[in-house]
Amino acid sequence: MKYSSEICCCDFAKVTQQYVDDWKLLLTHQPSNVTNLCDFEDSTRLFCSNEQVGNYNHEQLTKLEHPIAHINARHSSALAKKISSDSSDDMFGLEPVVFLAKVARVMLTMNLWSSVGLCNGATGTVVDIIYQNNHQPPDLPIAGKGLRCHSYQIGYFLWGYILLLSLLSVTFFVLYLLTLDPVQNLVMNYVKGGGVYLIVAIFSWLSLRIITLIFRDNSYSKDVISINNRNVYMVLSYFWFFIGLPMGFFSAILRILKAMAVGALMLPRVDHSVMPDGFQRLDRGFNAYICYLHVETAYRNPVLRVFCQILVDETQNNPRNVQTLGINRVRKWTFSAQARARWFLALTLARNPQLASDRKPDVQAPQPAQAGHARHSDVVIEIDQFCADNTALIQDK
Repeated sequence: MKYSSEICCCDFAKVTQQYVDDWKLLLTHQPSNVTNLCDFEDSTRLFCSNEQVGNYNHEQLTKLEHPIAHINARHSSALAKKISSDSSDDMFGLEPVVFLAKVARVMLTMNLWSSVGLCNGATGTVVDIIYQNNHQPPDLPIAGKGLRCHSYQIGYFLWGYILLLSLLSVTFFVLYLLTLDPVQNLVMNYVKGGGVYLIVAIFSWLSLRIITLIFRDNSYSKDVISINNRNVYMVLSYFWFFIGLPMGFFSAILRILKAMAVGALMLPRVDHSVMPDGFQRLDRGFNAYICYLHVETAYRNPVLRVFCQILVDETQNNPRNVQTLGINRVRKWTFSAQARARWFLALTLARNPQLASDRKPDVQAPQPAQAGHARHSDVVIEIDQFCADNTALIQDK
């Protein structure tokens, strides 16, 4: 249902009429003027192009950390197959490929089923993706990669041992060379000639300390970034560029040496990737270790086993749950065991919401649609007659 103010705003937008009061109202809703900006993270956004919409949707799907379903459209005629995938206007806005994932927010842009409330602008959350009984989603290679974790671990350990042994041998050989007189004389000559670099380093260190005392506004706490006399600070930053350029050159060499040393030390550890963030997907050993942890968590999680054992002990020792009649135990509950299990499951998920993402929900057959469907509700996406050729899962990091 649209209110009168919304209808009036839409009419103004259609005829491109703008007023000063409307402009001032928009200025008060800028991100810099809103205090509760975090409350609008899941709000609907407006973009200037479809490309920006696709990039934003892909970014939000990646943040969900769920497998993304790559669903291709099934053409109903030969004419639809000839239409280029880039020209979505020829298909009246229908996209040839849809990317969906669990917990994703979706919006309907066409009247698909107005009798049950599915109209333009209806939003909801994807609860699950249901396949037909004779079709299943492609299996993610987590279990297969987890089997190779121990092989990578042994291989990395052996190569790390050889590499560390070689580095230690080279280090001790260099230390032995320093005991020779010709090598000592050569090193002393380089040290004497490097006094200028030492003076520049000391001067830079003292300058940074003095700059911190001069340009920092002491009226604020240390946690606040405050600069006093910004004009002089900008002039100094310009001249500091020429002083810091040689230091940056030598710092780059030290950075390479540090990266090589840390990589050599961390090579035997399969649980620590030598790749930086964003490139960890290239480290096969680390990916196998992550898959191995997922498998262990799913089947032999020690925390889960201890939790179940505590529940069993509490049930056996708590007289409120059971009563002893001879050698047999009779339960006090007289209602359905399935209802009791569902109630305990709901209570556990309510108190521990982080466990919801690790559940293995049972896939049920889709229920027939009922009238009076709410506009903002949970949505179950049904894939009808889709096989592995036109449906795939994309595993994110």
